Amino acid sequence: MRKKQNDDSIRSQIMNRMSTTVLIATLILGIVGTVLNSVSTFRLLEQTMTETARIAAERVEQELLAYSNIVYEIGTIKELSDQKVSVREKKELIDNRAKVHGFQRGNILTETGWSLIDGNNYWDREYYQAAMKGETFISEPLVSK
Repeated sequence: MRKKQNDDSIRSQIMNRMSTTVLIATLILGIVGTVLNSVSTFRLLEQTMTETARIAAERVEQELLAYSNIVYEIGTIKELSDQKVSVREKKELIDNRAKVHGFQRGNILTETGWSLIDGNNYWDREYYQAAMKGETFISEPLVSK
Protein backbone atom coordinates (compact mmCIF):
# COMPACT_ATOMS: atom_id res chain seq x y z
CA MET A 1 0.00 0.00 0.00
CA ARG A 2 2.86 2.24 0.71
CA LYS A 3 4.09 1.99 -2.88
CA LYS A 4 0.64 2.95 -4.14
CA GLN A 5 0.57 5.94 -1.83
CA ASN A 6 4.04 7.04 -2.98
CA ASP A 7 2.99 6.63 -6.62
CA ASP A 8 -0.10 8.80 -5.97
CA SER A 9 2.03 11.40 -4.23
CA ILE A 10 4.58 11.49 -7.06
CA ARG A 11 1.81 11.55 -9.66
CA SER A 12 0.10 14.34 -7.77
CA GLN A 13 3.32 16.36 -7.56
CA ILE A 14 4.04 15.84 -11.27
CA MET A 15 0.48 16.87 -12.18
CA ASN A 16 0.68 19.95 -9.96
CA ARG A 17 4.00 21.03 -11.46
CA MET A 18 2.84 20.33 -15.01
CA SER A 19 -0.39 22.23 -14.40
CA THR A 20 1.56 25.14 -12.93
CA THR A 21 4.00 25.09 -15.87
CA VAL A 22 1.16 24.99 -18.42
CA LEU A 23 -0.70 27.76 -16.58
CA ILE A 24 2.40 29.99 -16.44
CA ALA A 25 3.22 29.32 -20.12
CA THR A 26 -0.38 30.08 -21.10
CA LEU A 27 -0.35 33.34 -19.12
CA ILE A 28 2.99 34.40 -20.63
CA LEU A 29 1.83 33.58 -24.16
CA GLY A 30 -1.46 35.41 -23.53
CA ILE A 31 0.31 38.52 -22.27
CA VAL A 32 2.86 38.49 -25.11
CA GLY A 33 0.07 37.98 -27.66
CA THR A 34 -1.98 40.81 -26.19
CA VAL A 35 0.99 43.20 -26.18
CA LEU A 36 1.96 42.31 -29.77
CA ASN A 37 -1.64 42.67 -30.91
CA SER A 38 -1.95 46.03 -29.16
CA VAL A 39 1.29 47.36 -30.67
CA SER A 40 0.26 46.16 -34.12
CA THR A 41 -3.19 47.74 -33.77
CA PHE A 42 -1.74 51.11 -32.70
CA ARG A 43 0.74 51.11 -35.59
CA LEU A 44 -2.00 50.31 -38.08
CA LEU A 45 -4.24 52.98 -36.54
CA GLU A 46 -1.44 55.55 -36.76
CA GLN A 47 -0.81 54.71 -40.42
CA THR A 48 -4.52 54.86 -41.21
CA MET A 49 -5.01 58.17 -39.40
CA THR A 50 -1.99 59.69 -41.14
CA GLU A 51 -3.31 58.66 -44.54
CA THR A 52 -6.82 59.86 -43.68
CA ALA A 53 -5.45 63.24 -42.56
CA ARG A 54 -3.44 63.56 -45.78
CA ILE A 55 -6.48 62.78 -47.93
CA ALA A 56 -8.65 65.20 -45.92
CA ALA A 57 -6.03 67.95 -46.29
CA GLU A 58 -5.92 67.41 -50.05
CA ARG A 59 -9.72 67.58 -50.18
CA VAL A 60 -9.76 70.84 -48.20
CA GLU A 61 -7.06 72.27 -50.45
CA GLN A 62 -9.14 71.42 -53.54
CA GLU A 63 -12.28 72.92 -52.01
CA LEU A 64 -10.45 76.15 -51.14
CA LEU A 65 -9.04 76.34 -54.66
CA ALA A 66 -12.55 75.87 -56.05
CA TYR A 67 -13.85 78.69 -53.80
CA SER A 68 -11.02 80.94 -54.92
CA ASN A 69 -11.87 80.24 -58.55
CA ILE A 70 -15.56 80.95 -57.93
CA VAL A 71 -14.80 84.27 -56.25
CA TYR A 72 -12.38 85.21 -59.01
CA GLU A 73 -15.04 84.39 -61.60
CA ILE A 74 -17.62 86.50 -59.78
CA GLY A 75 -15.12 89.35 -59.51
CA THR A 76 -14.79 89.44 -63.29
CA ILE A 77 -18.47 90.22 -63.84
CA LYS A 78 -18.21 93.69 -65.33
CA GLU A 79 -21.74 94.72 -64.29
CA LEU A 80 -20.67 94.65 -60.63
CA SER A 81 -18.27 97.55 -61.14
CA ASP A 82 -20.41 99.42 -63.69
CA GLN A 83 -21.79 102.66 -62.24
CA LYS A 84 -24.75 102.49 -64.66
CA VAL A 85 -26.01 99.21 -63.16
CA SER A 86 -28.30 99.74 -60.16
CA VAL A 87 -27.52 98.37 -56.71
CA ARG A 88 -30.67 96.24 -56.95
CA GLU A 89 -29.42 94.63 -60.17
CA LYS A 90 -25.98 94.08 -58.64
CA LYS A 91 -27.59 92.47 -55.59
CA GLU A 92 -29.61 90.17 -57.86
CA LEU A 93 -26.42 89.20 -59.69
CA ILE A 94 -24.59 88.47 -56.43
CA ASP A 95 -27.56 86.60 -54.94
CA ASN A 96 -27.87 84.49 -58.08
CA ARG A 97 -24.15 83.59 -58.10
CA ALA A 98 -24.27 82.80 -54.38
CA LYS A 99 -27.28 80.52 -54.90
CA VAL A 100 -25.66 78.76 -57.88
CA HIS A 101 -22.54 77.97 -55.84
CA GLY A 102 -24.32 77.08 -52.59
CA PHE A 103 -23.25 80.15 -50.60
CA GLN A 104 -25.49 81.79 -48.02
CA ARG A 105 -25.03 85.28 -49.42
CA GLY A 106 -22.67 87.64 -51.18
CA ASN A 107 -21.79 91.26 -50.74
CA ILE A 108 -20.41 94.19 -52.72
CA LEU A 109 -18.06 96.55 -50.93
CA THR A 110 -16.90 100.00 -51.95
CA GLU A 111 -13.25 101.10 -51.88
CA THR A 112 -13.85 102.52 -48.39
CA GLY A 113 -15.30 99.26 -47.07
CA TRP A 114 -18.99 100.17 -47.12
CA SER A 115 -21.41 97.51 -48.29
CA LEU A 116 -23.82 98.39 -51.08
CA ILE A 117 -26.04 95.50 -49.96
CA ASP A 118 -26.40 95.78 -46.18
CA GLY A 119 -24.93 99.23 -45.43
CA ASN A 120 -22.30 97.94 -42.98
CA ASN A 121 -18.66 98.91 -43.05
CA TYR A 122 -16.11 96.10 -43.43
CA TRP A 123 -12.89 98.14 -43.65
CA ASP A 124 -11.52 96.55 -40.45
CA ARG A 125 -11.95 92.98 -41.66
CA GLU A 126 -8.85 91.02 -42.59
CA TYR A 127 -10.38 89.76 -45.84
CA TYR A 128 -11.23 93.31 -46.93
CA GLN A 129 -7.68 94.50 -46.25
CA ALA A 130 -6.27 91.61 -48.30
CA ALA A 131 -8.72 92.23 -51.14
CA MET A 132 -7.71 95.88 -51.31
CA LYS A 133 -4.12 94.72 -51.81
CA GLY A 134 -5.27 92.49 -54.66
CA GLU A 135 -4.66 89.31 -52.68
CA THR A 136 -6.82 86.21 -52.52
CA PHE A 137 -7.80 85.60 -48.92
CA ILE A 138 -9.83 82.84 -47.31
CA SER A 139 -10.53 83.41 -43.65
CA GLU A 140 -11.42 80.95 -40.96
CA PRO A 141 -15.15 80.62 -40.42
CA LEU A 142 -16.42 83.60 -38.49
CA VAL A 143 -19.65 84.76 -36.98
CA SER A 144 -21.06 87.83 -38.66
CA LYS A 145 -21.29 90.92 -36.50
